[in-house]
Amino acid sequence: MPIAAVISTPHCSADLPPELAPVFAADHARLLKQGDPFTDQVFALPDVVRHVKARYSRFVCDLNRARERRSPTNGVATLVDFDNQRLYRQGYNLNEEEIQRRLSLYYDPFYAELAQALARPETLFFIDGHSMDAVGPKNGKNPGQPRPDFAIGTRGTETGDLRPEAFPLSLSPEIARFVRARLETIVADQGWSVALNTPFFGDNVTRFSSDPARPGARPGFQLEVNRRLYLEADNLTPRPDAIALLRDRLAIFAREIETHLRATLPPRKP
Repeated sequence: MPIAAVISTPHCSADLPPELAPVFAADHARLLKQGDPFTDQVFALPDVVRHVKARYSRFVCDLNRARERRSPTNGVATLVDFDNQRLYRQGYNLNEEEIQRRLSLYYDPFYAELAQALARPETLFFIDGHSMDAVGPKNGKNPGQPRPDFAIGTRGTETGDLRPEAFPLSLSPEIARFVRARLETIVADQGWSVALNTPFFGDNVTRFSSDPARPGARPGFQLEVNRRLYLEADNLTPRPDAIALLRDRLAIFAREIETHLRATLPPRKP
């Protein structure tokens, strides 16, 4: 029976579109390492409604940032990577016209596909799949600090409640705590740790997918997987057996979340 979920992996690719490859100083290995490598495999759960994947590197256009977000270090298109190293060759001008071109070609189609998948009547919830370094990078969250094995993001606090900024939650606090508890149980035999809304609490894909003001919105969450669970020490080479184990556990997890949501959420209006 299909899992009633939409999966997204907005940072899974390290590819560059042909017209941009000549202007990037960063090579494929660097782009791979600074993205979410192989998350399209980790989150390739069987029989979901749809798996919406990025075509190109997050440094072409970051699909998990707000469309209007401009920052040279952490916006929708940046000048440096998470180690503060320049991405482009000398003399390249990343101007607003170029950013708008990339948004039109790469950002908007991703969100159109995501919106279409979320709006399908069989879709009950979403999982936005990511990976994170074992230790926070220079331009990332909690630089230099060790990270948990999994981080669930519902745009709330570490207890699942509203943040001081009062962002709309992607899951109610009660369901968020249930999600964390179920994942803890499912991975307990591996000794893996699970955190809620730390070091990440969910960014633009989670906001968009669960936005109560948007028709077709669904409950769900961002899920970060620590790369040490499935990559070699070089942070580049996948371990197929480890990916298969993660994928199997995540499929069990998704099934249990679906069952709980069907029993908990009110019937959706036609």
